[in-house]
Amino acid sequence: MKRQVQKGFVLVISIVIFMLIAGCEEQSLTGTKKCRLLAAENIQLKKQLNERDTEIEKQKEQLEKYQQEKKAQEEAAYPINPEFVEFIIGENARMMEENEALLAEVESLKQELEELKEKPKLPQGLESF
Repeated sequence: MKRQVQKGFVLVISIVIFMLIAGCEEQSLTGTKKCRLLAAENIQLKKQLNERDTEIEKQKEQLEKYQQEKKAQEEAAYPINPEFVEFIIGENARMMEENEALLAEVESLKQELEELKEKPKLPQGLESF
């Protein structure tokens, strides 16, 4: 009986040791698998990052191109011609002088009207004299 107990005890210890070894081996295998999965994921993320960087650069170039086209269209739509600017300034000055002359004429006509209002009126029959 002692011998059976010893055999049972040895068997139990052997099983425990075997399980410990097998468990450590599994953990190291899963750790290796995790590292491989992380490495593969990192490679994939780097590829995606490079693709996004390339796409961002393309869009920046396209934006710059559109801004240049917009500027060119604005310049073509509203050309600034120095001769035209001088003409507008000259016309503006001429119109201001003409406006001042007309205002002066209006004032003189107002005064003349006031003078005519102040003159005594003649009766109807005597107006022809």
